Amino acid sequence: MTKRFFTLIFLLIAINFAIGQQAPDFTVTDSDGNSINLYTLLDEGNTVMLDLFFVGCPYCEDWDQDVETFYNKYGAGSGNFKIIGLSDRDSDSAINSHKAARNLTHPMAGNSANAPAVINQYAAIWNFTGFPTYAIICPDKSITWDVWPVSAGVPELENASIACGATLPTTSVEDLTNRGGIKVYPNPTQGMSIIEYQVEKTSDVTIELYNLLGKKMETLVQDKKFAGIQNTEVDLSGFPVGQYFIKVNINNQKVKTVKLTHVQ
Repeated sequence: MTKRFFTLIFLLIAINFAIGQQAPDFTVTDSDGNSINLYTLLDEGNTVMLDLFFVGCPYCEDWDQDVETFYNKYGAGSGNFKIIGLSDRDSDSAINSHKAARNLTHPMAGNSANAPAVINQYAAIWNFTGFPTYAIICPDKSITWDVWPVSAGVPELENASIACGATLPTTSVEDLTNRGGIKVYPNPTQGMSIIEYQVEKTSDVTIELYNLLGKKMETLVQDKKFAGIQNTEVDLSGFPVGQYFIKVNINNQKVKTVKLTHVQ
């Protein structure tokens, strides 16, 4: 499907350097209040996909479920692949309502952050033809701009990301959640949840809480645990609403990762 052209308020300079140019750095604050710096993510070895969109864009909605599936396949932000959504016109509340209605979980930033300026900056360097625009940025800061057209399952985005070094997690977040061995409830939570897990033999256990950007927010457990069912509380009441990850390590080996959603 051909993208519809949407004229922006700035003069578009169409310099079509699609592949290999260095992506400019930027910092935005997503709709959940998290600060995201592009170069920090890249310097940590991540591949970053930019998703230029706006709420109500019909062509964006044609592909957002495929993009979300792709995002979850590569760890939903817990691995070395990240997605940053950028809107040039939407408020945080509009974006969060959109995410809830469309069941989208990757970070998105709108006009209350720096997103419009970032879109303008990138569109002044590369040929911008409308929304959505997908770009893949490698850890070396090279960029593949406007990966289009895409097809079912967005293999075009996946192949460009793999070329940058993006890798599948050993076990996806969905698989870990469904395999049992660790339960987190209630989930979603308005604050307090219980982490229930089983230790087969006396082991050193570490349980850590991470935000969607992979930043460690808290160490919940760091102790020797005896064999049997164990319970630990996690309190998100002091953290912004959004998606978090609970990572369980036993004897210094990561064995489980579970996504926990904090709601109002």
